[in-house]
Amino acid sequence: KKVPSGAQHGGAGGGIVQKRILQLNQSLKRTVTLEKGLESAERCVKRFLPQTPPTATGYAFAFSYNSSEKVGGDFFDFIPLSENKLGLLIGDVSGHGIDAAILMGITKKVINLRAKGSPSVTPTQVLSQANADLVGDFTKYNFVTALYGILDLPTGLFTFARAGHEIPVLFGPGREPAAVESKGIPMGIDAGRHFNSTLEEKTVLLPRGACLLLFTDGLSECWSSRGEAYSRKRLLFSLGQIKSAMSCERILSSLFETLRDFAGGRAQEDDMTAVLVQRQE
Repeated sequence: KKVPSGAQHGGAGGGIVQKRILQLNQSLKRTVTLEKGLESAERCVKRFLPQTPPTATGYAFAFSYNSSEKVGGDFFDFIPLSENKLGLLIGDVSGHGIDAAILMGITKKVINLRAKGSPSVTPTQVLSQANADLVGDFTKYNFVTALYGILDLPTGLFTFARAGHEIPVLFGPGREPAAVESKGIPMGIDAGRHFNSTLEEKTVLLPRGACLLLFTDGLSECWSSRGEAYSRKRLLFSLGQIKSAMSCERILSSLFETLRDFAGGRAQEDDMTAVLVQRQE
């Protein structure tokens, strides 16, 4: 009996299977390449950020950076300005992934350069100049929130401006945790006039024994397995439970333990970053 042409190789069906296997192999190779690229980007992003906290007589510093994906849009920085002044920066680029990471790196560097540009430059001027530098690099779907301030080390005075970012919190022994309100809209959405007119500079005193927390909205918007957000109210309550004898690192570690307990194992949708400054007794 004559064997139909191509039957030895499974006929038309066999050709389809082989083609599908080839497509799957190519897809797998692309996935592996993409994964390697993301791992490389993750290492690069981590190099953008401080590796250790700064040191200054009479102060302790700590930070925590937790990306919800391999690369994210949160950033922070410690910027030495002089022997007595230290710049503190924290920000959050909208979105996730490679796009957000690229804009994060650009934004952090621009603000850093503007902060170091002149010994007399104010936080409002730094954010205003940085916004003018960056606005053309953002689309209508992108923006960045940021908070930049200058800590005067001898006095404990912290002068800051806030471009739509989370409000800083003062807390410590003998005082209720207090959010320090100020005005400001995100960077990258206005060419300058409206952005500049809404920026509000504030100065607060960090008393001896007290702490200053700067954070991104991933903390207050941490989600539980029940679908509840942690909220700023819970955050303030948690900070009010902090014992004054705890070290700066332990305070921040305790806060993130509370967040993990609240999340109950639920994967978070946003990055969570915090910078803590403690003025010692």
